[in-house]
Amino acid sequence: MRPSLFALVLGLLVGCGSVSNRGADAANTCEPACGAHATCQGTSCACDTGFMGDGHTCADVNECTTGNGGCDANATCTNTMGGRTCACQAGFVGDGMTCRAAFVRVAMLPGVRINPDNFGGLAVGVGAKLYFGPRSNDPTQLYMRSYDVGTNAISQPLAFPPGTQTDFCACGLTSVFLSDGTTLYLLGNSGEKYNPATNAWSAVASYTAATARGEAAGTYDAASNLFLLVGGRGNEGSAERMALVGEAFSAEPGSLPVGMSSARAFTPPGAPVTYVAGGDLGMGVALLSHTTGSNGWTRLANAPQNLGRPIGMGSFMGQIWVARNGGTFYFYNPMNDTWAPNSIKAPTGTAVATMVAGQTFVLVDTGSATEIHRLNAIQ
Repeated sequence: MRPSLFALVLGLLVGCGSVSNRGADAANTCEPACGAHATCQGTSCACDTGFMGDGHTCADVNECTTGNGGCDANATCTNTMGGRTCACQAGFVGDGMTCRAAFVRVAMLPGVRINPDNFGGLAVGVGAKLYFGPRSNDPTQLYMRSYDVGTNAISQPLAFPPGTQTDFCACGLTSVFLSDGTTLYLLGNSGEKYNPATNAWSAVASYTAATARGEAAGTYDAASNLFLLVGGRGNEGSAERMALVGEAFSAEPGSLPVGMSSARAFTPPGAPVTYVAGGDLGMGVALLSHTTGSNGWTRLANAPQNLGRPIGMGSFMGQIWVARNGGTFYFYNPMNDTWAPNSIKAPTGTAVATMVAGQTFVLVDTGSATEIHRLNAIQ
């Protein structure tokens, strides 16, 4: 007798139902249950990454005790529950796994100080050389020297302007030290210019009592071939220009939206746009921009801190930097009108900061010597 279709189907169903469901798809079962920071693997417990033990009791592993936890040698390793964090130490920047020195010392001048009286220093770049000297009321401390960026050599004392205490001193109308890339200009109580080729000073005849201003922010606008003197004592809301052709002074158009005194200014190469930051007025947080010859002075995003009397201003990797008295560098992005959340601290004793041949340098007074450091990295 032939089996019925129903019997055949029933037989197949019973046969399929006998296949075991144990194996790779079976749930992990650990008895007793695994402890904290452990995972059941099959029928046994294993401590999670960053912990050690038998799977029932797991203790945190201090990764920092071995090879600094994999952090950079110039980073601080901090143990955390199940892991660790890496943070670059002071003077270094990076993600903690890789840290680079923010500043690198390139030269030192033993026995000579850049800031003996805590009045700061003067510094400006001409070609590949950095010219510098202290602000001091002590004639025995005064000098002007140069540092060659290419050779790292520091010169012997160079010629001084007539009346050595007139504008290198911390007195009267605090001067600005400027350069058009060829000649140095010292404008304060008097107007003098220095020719590096002849090591000689001469007077700027057009700089008179009517054009003089102290505590101004000075900058060279290469695109317009002129100096801008912004704000200053008794001139906080205005600016004037000095055309290099004929050394003629005239008023710069427009009025500043906030008074500026003892601020700093910088004009990036290539465009006649000047940035002015800090100063004694307006909480010291103001940042302005201005296109040479226009009436407009635009107030930009406030600095994250009171910049006080900045000791320098320039650019690095497309960002505008402002160095606060004490050596803290703040960075502004002109593309999106924002300040970077993090600042960078220059070496202790930094007295003045400037740019030379597209690079940023600071001069540091150690108490017994002058050191020159180059800005190396900001992130």
